[in-house]
Amino acid sequence: MLNKLVYFLRKVSRVPKRFYDLNLIRMSGLFDEIWYLENNPDVARAKTNPILHYLRQGGFEGRDPGPDFCSYWYLDTYADVKKAGINPLIHYLRYGRKEGRLALPKRVGDFSFHSEYMAGDNVNGPLLSPSRKQKIFCVGYSKTGTTSIERALRDLGYKVGVQSEAEILMDDWAMRDFRRIIQYCETADAFQDLPFSVDFTFQILDYAFPGSKFILTIRSDADEWYESLIRFYKKIMKTTRTPIADDLKMFPYGGEGWFWRQEQNIFGVDESNFLDKQIYKAHYTNYNNRVLEYFRFRPKDLLVLNLADPSAMKSLCEFLGIKYVGQIMPYLNQSKN
Repeated sequence: MLNKLVYFLRKVSRVPKRFYDLNLIRMSGLFDEIWYLENNPDVARAKTNPILHYLRQGGFEGRDPGPDFCSYWYLDTYADVKKAGINPLIHYLRYGRKEGRLALPKRVGDFSFHSEYMAGDNVNGPLLSPSRKQKIFCVGYSKTGTTSIERALRDLGYKVGVQSEAEILMDDWAMRDFRRIIQYCETADAFQDLPFSVDFTFQILDYAFPGSKFILTIRSDADEWYESLIRFYKKIMKTTRTPIADDLKMFPYGGEGWFWRQEQNIFGVDESNFLDKQIYKAHYTNYNNRVLEYFRFRPKDLLVLNLADPSAMKSLCEFLGIKYVGQIMPYLNQSKN
C-alpha cells in the first residue's frame, strides 16, 4: 500500500513540471508545430500533440523541434545533457543558452555546415528530420524525367525543394557562388533540375553534404534527349516551328530574358547557334560522362536511371534503401510530337 502511495505521489508531482516544460517549449519560438508534423508524418498520423510528443519522446530520439534547433547534434555535442537524460531543447532553454551553448553547429559564411548530422542509415525512417536526412540530388539534365523523379520522391515520403525558388539561384551558379544554393538545400530532403543538373553544382554539394545520394537521370541516347528538348520548347512557346533566340528572350518565365540567359550560361550559345544539334548533344553527353567519372569509385552514391526502364522504380527504391512493394514510377510532363 505504501509503495502504491509513493508511486502515486511521484506521478502527480511530475504533472506541474510537465506543464511548465510544455509552456517553455511553446513560448520559446524554437518549436514549429506545423514543421514538426510535416517532417514527422508518424506523429501526424497518430494525431498526437506535437509538443508533448517532442517533450516525452521526440527530443530524446533526435528529432528536431524546428529548423533552428538540432536535437541530435545538441545531445551528441553536450554529453552531460545526454547523460542526465534531459530533453535537449528544455536544457538549452533553461541552462544551455545562458551557458553559451549552441542550438546548432557553428555557421560557416552564410550557411550551416552541420552536414555530418544529415546522413542516416535509413532515409525513410521516422526518427530523422530533414536537417539530418540523407540529401538526394537529382543531377540529370532537364528532359530526362526530372518531373517524374520529383513526384516519385514525394510519393516515397521525401520533402522535395520548391523548383521555382531554386531556379532563381541560377545567376548565382553562373558566378560560381554556391552560398545561397547550399543554404537553399537546408529547406528540403531532395532536389532536382536547375541548378542541380549543371556542372559544378553536384561537386560542391557532394562536399557540403557528405553522405548524400545522387541520381543521374538519362535518356536512351543524346538524340532522344535533344528531340525531347525541342518538343518541350515548342510546347511551352506554343509554336510548331523550332524556336529561335528571340522566342526565349521574350519568354516571360523567370522574368523576361531569364530563359535565354540560361541557354547562354549552360550551353555557351548565341543567336547564331541556338539549339544547334551537335552543340547540345555534345553538352549532354559530356556532362553525363563527367558525372560518371566523378563517381567512378563510388557506385553506392550514384544511381544512373533511365525512367523508360520497367525496373526504374525498383532500382530507385533499392538505391535509397526503401522496401520495394510494387510502387509505380509516375510519368509526368512528357513532351509528345
